[in-house]
Amino acid sequence: MDAGERKLIEAAVRFAAIAPADVVEQLAAGICVRLAVGATRGARDAAQAIGNPRHRALAGDFVEVWRAEAPGVTASEAAMALLSAAATEREHSRRQRIQLVWTGPSTTAIPARQTGEFLAGMIDTARRTLTLSSFGVFPVSRIGEGLRSAAARGVVVRVILGDRPEDANWLDWRNQQAFGRRLPGNFALYHRPVENRLRDDAGNQV
Repeated sequence: MDAGERKLIEAAVRFAAIAPADVVEQLAAGICVRLAVGATRGARDAAQAIGNPRHRALAGDFVEVWRAEAPGVTASEAAMALLSAAATEREHSRRQRIQLVWTGPSTTAIPARQTGEFLAGMIDTARRTLTLSSFGVFPVSRIGEGLRSAAARGVVVRVILGDRPEDANWLDWRNQQAFGRRLPGNFALYHRPVENRLRDDAGNQV
């Protein structure tokens, strides 16, 4: 392995450490399907198609390192480097018990992710148990469908919701029908009353 190939691997690792696995896989797929316009040009097009600015910049860095430092690496090899880095990062994340996800406001240090996008990804990858706790949830059909699909494949689903203010447009524990007319036995909807929320020393809800 020469110095250029090592730099390419390091760029793939940096990208996979920040961007979600599906974004890394998006770039890898884009590299492979756009060979008709030339490998690195197609890769640049695929990088520009990434929505998140921070992820797009990291993807662009990977493509530039490939072009400048490792031009002898084929498109298939570049895609394999990305997929390997994503798989390694996924395994590393799987072993962690807590993952902090920043959903805003946007900063230059941490890329913000859409709450719905992140929740959908977590729900789709759940294998055994899934617990969702919130004051309330907005009626996003993709989330409701994902929760029902998780229960259908055997995941134990627990949704814990609070009380909805009269002027709010989100769902609370009384909106069971939003999750399905008849919930299976492994799908439970719980109520967390306002009076049971934690309070600080001044008596404010936290």
